[in-house]
Amino acid sequence: MASVNKDSKGWRVLFVDPNGDRKQLRPGKGTNKATAQQVGRHVDELVAYVSSKGTLARQTAMWLGEIGDTLHAKLAKAGLVEPRHSGTLAEFIAGNISSRSELKPRTIELLRQVEHNLVGFFGSSRKLRSITPADAADFRR
Repeated sequence: MASVNKDSKGWRVLFVDPNGDRKQLRPGKGTNKATAQQVGRHVDELVAYVSSKGTLARQTAMWLGEIGDTLHAKLAKAGLVEPRHSGTLAEFIAGNISSRSELKPRTIELLRQVEHNLVGFFGSSRKLRSITPADAADFRR
């Protein structure tokens, strides 16, 4: 269970990672006690999620989508989340397809068609992080 403490450098969240190692995470400068406690609750949920390989609570998933890149990078460094991809849509899709060795040839062919459609709609230089749910709904239509 994560604990939240304040020292001379500010707030920190102390937790035990899925491997049993004690870790700390600093939410950032200007963080108040309530925000640090919120981060601690979500860190607890992430540790449980990574440990059990179960499902992530909806509130924590939504929170992950709202936090900044700096805090997300700290969570990734602690092994609680995957790092955010900062490249283009085309790079992300190509890397995702090429890393999937378990796929059958027909599945890869179908994924390449989706890749062609996505890149044709959004453009090859579109940053992955700039695509919003509304953009995805436009693509789907």
